[in-house]
Amino acid sequence: MKVVDAQVHIWKPESTTRPWVEGAHSYAHGESFSEDQLLARMDAAGVHMAVLVPPSWEGNRNDACLEARERHPDRFLVMGRVDLSKPMSDAELEDYTRDMAGVRLTFRRDLDVAQLTGGQAAWLLDAAERLSLPIAVYAPTSLDRLYEIARQHPGLKLVIDHLGLPLDARNDAARRQVDYLCRLSEYPSVAVKATCLPNNFREEPPFPSIAAVVREVVDAFGCERVFWGSDISRLPVDYADLVSFFVNGAGGLEGAAREGVLGASVLAWLDRKAK
Repeated sequence: MKVVDAQVHIWKPESTTRPWVEGAHSYAHGESFSEDQLLARMDAAGVHMAVLVPPSWEGNRNDACLEARERHPDRFLVMGRVDLSKPMSDAELEDYTRDMAGVRLTFRRDLDVAQLTGGQAAWLLDAAERLSLPIAVYAPTSLDRLYEIARQHPGLKLVIDHLGLPLDARNDAARRQVDYLCRLSEYPSVAVKATCLPNNFREEPPFPSIAAVVREVVDAFGCERVFWGSDISRLPVDYADLVSFFVNGAGGLEGAAREGVLGASVLAWLDRKAK
């Protein structure tokens, strides 16, 4: 059984030649986190592969993740970033993403949310649907807009990151957001990442609240559309404990459901050859 972490960040320190986004130090997960640090944690926890997501504080840079993928093609996939202010043709986008499994978009700050609600992302969503290019989105304040996108783009492979949970949503508030998110399960082209749930449900192993949430989203979306993940650089519990929780069934997963959530489903979803 292959264990695949559906979301991790790696990044390099800020420098004069590698500036971060203005104000990024207020939300960055630290000064740096390297592929070697990540691989050591993965090996210790028994994780075979991870999906690398360039962090938002580095802007639209993909180089660190793509270099790691090139060095370790058996360990990493990349969901890269795209500059929405610079539309590309289908051919240009396909070439730009040739070494990526898909694209990751973040709409958390007001300026970014405006790109989603104001239509600046439309060109990418249209092209991604035509190209069968998976799009992962973190837009915790814009779930209504994601409903519209799913309805308007039935062929778009859309992944909702972190179950759409705001970073500051805790316990009951987070559970209500999950209930709302599950309405999106009616669209078969929508999947979800059950990532970094200990950030929203502050508890120790065996994570009873998280187990209930995992059961709810699997019941709604099916195991083929739910991907576990850690977002390890902001994970408030031990990485090995979270991995063990999912490996041991996450409160009831077994058989094909457990295998799917653990990694088989995200690998199938991000297979761009399977159109």
